[in-house]
Amino acid sequence: MNYASIAHFYDLLHATLGEDRDFLLRRAAERSGPILELGSGTGRLLLPLAEAGYTVFGLDNDGEMLAIANQKRLASTTDVRERLTLIEADARKFSLEERFGLIAVMHNTFMHFDRQDRRRVLTQARRHLLPDGRLFIDVANPNEVVANTAEHVLQLERNELLDDTGERLLQFSTATLDAQEQVLRVTWIFDVSPVEGGTIRRFTAQTDYHLLYAHELELQLDETGFELVELLGDYHAVAYEEYSPRLIVVARLQ
Repeated sequence: MNYASIAHFYDLLHATLGEDRDFLLRRAAERSGPILELGSGTGRLLLPLAEAGYTVFGLDNDGEMLAIANQKRLASTTDVRERLTLIEADARKFSLEERFGLIAVMHNTFMHFDRQDRRRVLTQARRHLLPDGRLFIDVANPNEVVANTAEHVLQLERNELLDDTGERLLQFSTATLDAQEQVLRVTWIFDVSPVEGGTIRRFTAQTDYHLLYAHELELQLDETGFELVELLGDYHAVAYEEYSPRLIVVARLQ
């Protein structure tokens, strides 16, 4: 997935999120050592962690997203800037000197990878995790996705004025689901209308989310040298059930 075309709208896509941030902050307090987020995007989770006093590394392959994250870093205090490192790299084949007490792949990022690439990401995570560290993977519950996806329906998700320009933004989405191949394809459309009329600017992006069931995830963890510690169904640490809203894995090295 390349978010470059809609990088400046990425935070709007996640504007209603916050529970994953709070979950990560709570769990970070239980670990020692620096934190690495794979697929860190615009720094939505990195900044709160750095502000809370943690040494944080954010890795992403999208330069546009990292540029926005760096703007946030530069606008923060000196202490926060020094605690936050941004890295442009591929989560499937990165190599860092640091070893981490916590490696997080949050809010559906892991779903961008197919089975082969998931194995590569997990292998790299294993190489970079401290012996007593933890790996977090947070994805949508595939049972919920299959049950609730309305295919080929153009949905209006946002209609608001942009604070910085006063322009009107309409955000739409549409999805198709291949349940057999376990792939959800989502298209986002952002229409920006000038303040005083004129040509509407349209920005679009499309991504495939690979649905991942609990037994598949547990098997891949075992294959790549991890042991499952917890299987959670939401950000309040409730145990995973068939139709939980989330599928959150906490794993350690075998």
